[in-house]
Amino acid sequence: MKIAVTEERGFVATHFAHVKTLVVYDVFEEGMVKRESIDHSFETYEAVFDRLLEAKVEAVITGAIGHGSIEHIMGRGMTIYYGFAHTATE
Repeated sequence: MKIAVTEERGFVATHFAHVKTLVVYDVFEEGMVKRESIDHSFETYEAVFDRLLEAKVEAVITGAIGHGSIEHIMGRGMTIYYGFAHTATE
């Protein structure tokens, strides 16, 4: 399974819209392997959702996230996990 995590210095970022990079991992029973990083910015805001789809990401993990972003992710068939405390989560 491939997942994308909004990361800041090795922690799950507190909000999807504020992160600059999503890190894509292949996840296995035995562990995970970092595969690539996807740049994220307001200039390429909608393009990031298609880029996640192209990378065959199945799920996104983030802190807080807006309703519009949730719709973009779910509308492309990906699962979203969010709602962590408003502090960075390891």
